[in-house]
Amino acid sequence: MKINQISVKNLFDTIDHDIVLNDEGISIIHGVNGIGKTTFLKMIYSCFNDNPEKLKNFIFKEFNVHFEDNSVLNVLKNDDSIEYNFYSKTKKLNHSFKFLTAKTNIDDLKKLIGYFENSKDTNLADVLKNINLSEKKEEFPEWLKELLNSCKIYFIHTNRLNKISEYEKTKSLDLTVLEYSKDLVKKIEERLKKYGNLSEQLNKNFPINVIRCSIENRLSSEKITEELVNLDKRREKFVNLGILDPNDDAIIDPDEEFDLNNLKIDESDRDLFSVYLRDANKKLDVFEDLSVKLELLKRMVNSKFIDKELVIDQKEGFVFKSSNGKILTPSNLSSGEQHEIILLYELLFNINANSVVLIDEPELSLHVSWQQQFLRDLIEINAIKNFEIIIATHSPQIIHNRWDLTVGLGDDEEDEEYFEGDF
Repeated sequence: MKINQISVKNLFDTIDHDIVLNDEGISIIHGVNGIGKTTFLKMIYSCFNDNPEKLKNFIFKEFNVHFEDNSVLNVLKNDDSIEYNFYSKTKKLNHSFKFLTAKTNIDDLKKLIGYFENSKDTNLADVLKNINLSEKKEEFPEWLKELLNSCKIYFIHTNRLNKISEYEKTKSLDLTVLEYSKDLVKKIEERLKKYGNLSEQLNKNFPINVIRCSIENRLSSEKITEELVNLDKRREKFVNLGILDPNDDAIIDPDEEFDLNNLKIDESDRDLFSVYLRDANKKLDVFEDLSVKLELLKRMVNSKFIDKELVIDQKEGFVFKSSNGKILTPSNLSSGEQHEIILLYELLFNINANSVVLIDEPELSLHVSWQQQFLRDLIEINAIKNFEIIIATHSPQIIHNRWDLTVGLGDDEEDEEYFEGDF
C-alpha cells in the first residue's frame, strides 16, 4: 500500500513530527542536529521489518502511518509492550495486537534456579551455554504480517563504504564498491545463462518455425533490411555496455566490413529472415532492463568523474580506467566517488521497484556540484523505479532549487533561513 503521511508523538519524550509525503514520490526532511531525522527513518524501517524489539528501544509514545486508502497503522509504546492497531473505514477493519517486550518465562526461571542449585558454575555466561532456555518468538497475526509486507522498506545508511562480503568465505569487511562489482558480475552471468538457454530452445525450434511462418508474420524485404539494421544496432549497444561478447550471435563477422542496407533479400528467404529476426530480438530482450540501468549508471558516474571512467566488463564487473589507460582499483577511488557509485547502484540494482526508500545524508563526501545533481539523477531513476523516497539531509545543495519537496522538522524557521541563504 502507498504511504501518504507519517507521524510520531513524544519522540525523545518531547518532540512531535508530522510528515506529509510529496506527490512526486520524493520527500526531503531537514532540521537541526538532534531533532530526530535519522531516528525517524530508523523507526519507519523497524516498524515495517517486523522488529518490535528494535522499535521498543526508541523513545516515543505513538507512531502513525497513513495510507492512500485512508487506513491507518497506529503503533503505541507501553512500558511492557509495543501495540499495533490498524483502522480502515473503507474495508471496515479494526485490528489490534500487543507484542510483549518484557516477558519472564517461568519454566526458564526454574531451569536457572535448578542449575545454580546443582552446579558449581557461577558465571552467568557459562550457565547459559549449558542449559537450553526456550526461544519462543511471539508470532505476528496474519493481518499484521500482510500489512507490513505490503510496504517494502529499504534503508540506505550513512555507513555505506564498507560491508560484510557475501562472496568471500571469511565474511570479512570489504569495500562496498568491490562487493557491488562482484554482484554485477553475478547479475550479468544470470542473464547470459538465461540468454544461452533461450537461444538453445529457439535454435532447436527454428526449422519448424520457418516452415510454419504465416503470411501475417512474414516481413517484406524492405522491412527485413530495416529490422536487420536495428537488430545490429541493438546488439552493438549491449556489446558496448560490456554485457554481450562481440561474437555472440553476430549478424555478420565483426571483423568484416559490410553494410546491411545493401543486403538483397530473396522472396524465398523472407520466412527464414522473419523468424530469425523475431527470435534474435527475443533473445536480446533478456538484457533490456539490465542495459537500461547500466546506461544510467555509466552516464551518471562518468559525467562526474575527472580523468577516469567507469567501464563494465562481463567477468570483472566495474573496471575503472584513468585517462592514460591505467586500470584503477576501487581503493584508488575517493570516498566521494565511492559514495556516488554505491548510491546509484543501490537505487538502480538492489531495490525493487515500488519500494519505500529511506536515504540518510546522501551528501556525504560529495562535492557541491555533485550534491546539486543528486536530485536530478534521483528523479530520472525514479521514472523507471517508481519509489517512494524519503531523504534526511543537512545540505541545502541536495535540496538545491526543490524546496517544494521539503519538510522542516521542529522549530525550523532559523534552519530554513540558513538553508535559503546565499552560497
